[in-house]
Amino acid sequence: MTLSLLSSARLAWRLGVAVLLVSAVDRGVLADEVDAAEDEQGSAGVAPWVATRGELADMMRQAKGYDIRAITNGIRLQTETLLRMIAYVEERVGVPTPVFVGHAEWFFAILDATGITEKQAPLSAHLAYLYKQDLLIDPRMDYVLNPGEHDPAPVAAANVKVWWLETPGSLDSYSYVDHNSDPEMKVTMRRVIKYRLLDLGDRIVCEDVEGLYGRPNSGLLGLMFRVIGEGRVADYRYAVAADRTQVIWVLCRKGPLSVTSLVTVHPDGHADKGVDRDKPDLVELRERLEKDVEFEYVPF
Repeated sequence: MTLSLLSSARLAWRLGVAVLLVSAVDRGVLADEVDAAEDEQGSAGVAPWVATRGELADMMRQAKGYDIRAITNGIRLQTETLLRMIAYVEERVGVPTPVFVGHAEWFFAILDATGITEKQAPLSAHLAYLYKQDLLIDPRMDYVLNPGEHDPAPVAAANVKVWWLETPGSLDSYSYVDHNSDPEMKVTMRRVIKYRLLDLGDRIVCEDVEGLYGRPNSGLLGLMFRVIGEGRVADYRYAVAADRTQVIWVLCRKGPLSVTSLVTVHPDGHADKGVDRDKPDLVELRERLEKDVEFEYVPF
């Protein structure tokens, strides 16, 4: 069962209920979630660092030159914050260490970092909070990439898991529509999402993605996806220009079919399909993102 985009009144009601429910949850529930995160590490796992609201807000405040409230900048904000967190934790612990990010800590860190209210928070952040999506990032290289030379060599690499606990009555997925992009995009998140996060220095690559689906709702691509249905997001890459404009390359698969799309996201969050050919810096980013990369991953 998926959650279609709610009317504003219905969404406000549900989010209001969610705020009351989550605010009533004590630290014991967070402890259960952290225990689940530790279990996910397996027998060779270590206890994850539990990120605090204050730490996350500090990492988010370091984002410069773009609107971190925009849905289209959401993955960029998440990626930059996670990379800062793993570097921050490694500096304190001395070795690469998994980091657990609770859904409430993340949501309220966004409010702290931006000064916005709960009602002003991006829809994607609201829904992640409503569904209690937690996150675990494991930057231990031996658990991400097989030994050997990698070209290009990642500056950082990590396994990322985003999930909510399976409980009686919990849904298997939810969806929302990003109206700021061109074409409009419908995004569906399954209960468990996994992917590999690679910082290649000049671009960010999210590969081997599981549990994330999407489709354009408008334009020629929208017409095609109405026929074939939602595609699985298999590969997501982005790079950033000097003026903080972001170019995103996405590969979606549906059975034997595969479709790539290219999007330019301006610092204010407005998104356009493709790349302006009259801007050489953006064309260069597009060519960089379209280059094939091949990594041998350790199984999840």
